Amino acid sequence: MKAVITASKNGKEKSKEVEFSTKYDEVEWVDVKIDKNNKKIDTTLRVNLKDGGAEGLKCSSHLAGVRDEARWVESCPWDKIPTTSIIAGKPPIKIRTRSFTDLEKLAIDGLNYHWGRNKNHAAAKDVKIVGESYEVFTNAINTQDNAMDDVDLMYNTNYFWGRSNNPGCVSGFKSFLANIAQYIPYLPLSETIYYNVGYVNNVYKAESHFLFKESWFYIDDVPLYKNGKSKVDMEYSYTCAHEIGHTILRAFSEHGGGSADYSYEHKGSSGYSDTKPVSEGGVSYPTHGEIDVMKYFNNTPYFLNYDFERIVAEDKDILGLIWLTKLKIK
Repeated sequence: MKAVITASKNGKEKSKEVEFSTKYDEVEWVDVKIDKNNKKIDTTLRVNLKDGGAEGLKCSSHLAGVRDEARWVESCPWDKIPTTSIIAGKPPIKIRTRSFTDLEKLAIDGLNYHWGRNKNHAAAKDVKIVGESYEVFTNAINTQDNAMDDVDLMYNTNYFWGRSNNPGCVSGFKSFLANIAQYIPYLPLSETIYYNVGYVNNVYKAESHFLFKESWFYIDDVPLYKNGKSKVDMEYSYTCAHEIGHTILRAFSEHGGGSADYSYEHKGSSGYSDTKPVSEGGVSYPTHGEIDVMKYFNNTPYFLNYDFERIVAEDKDILGLIWLTKLKIK
């Protein structure tokens, strides 16, 4: 079986036609089964999702006052929300609305849908291999055995908005720097995917602590998407597919002689952090058809108004994932 694999190196994309054979290759966290007769590819993806706990729900007590007048005072995270930011009928969340098991399922569902190209996807039905169409089904499994580098799933409310990140394991100088950056105070870079809901402060910790900035807003988990699911849940599932997708992109780019930047720069659509303007090589949010799960876009709608069902891994990235299986490319 032949396929065209594309990787990025030194800012340029290179393509190569390859042929599959049944010998072991580089990674252990993905397996594939190819049914040539029925034109179907089943991919098993082993991820290591861990319980990152919850932020913004734990109260604490401290002594206030002096000597005989001292007393214990309870302080809760929601006490820091300005009263002017509280919306009528929308009180702060004080008990988790999603358990780790819930977040785990949302992550798995997101990977299966957004990294699948088959009849169950709204915008992407297949990949092309030598002109023939193959459906690709992804089955993600949460395990510690032969799995990807671990990622924490964290519930977040009444706190700073959590920016999800996945620098992945160290495989080169840039990934080494990305992993070191996790331990720099106030730098929002960690192997964590956040379920943001309720009241969140949309500034960085450094801005709040040193510049006394605040920008609280409310993420409502009540509005539903067209399939009846919570928009917040849909956004989280997509975010999981995107963040874990960084591990996939890095793996096949680096193993193919390319750079980690194919992943870190979102396939050329961003710098290491911000979206590139269209005038500098960035891309606009597609109004129809597929929406690449791994790219940053200009002119995006409010994040809960994405067309989630159109988000999918590009066909060449799916082929890159298949290339990383226990099928060696000759």
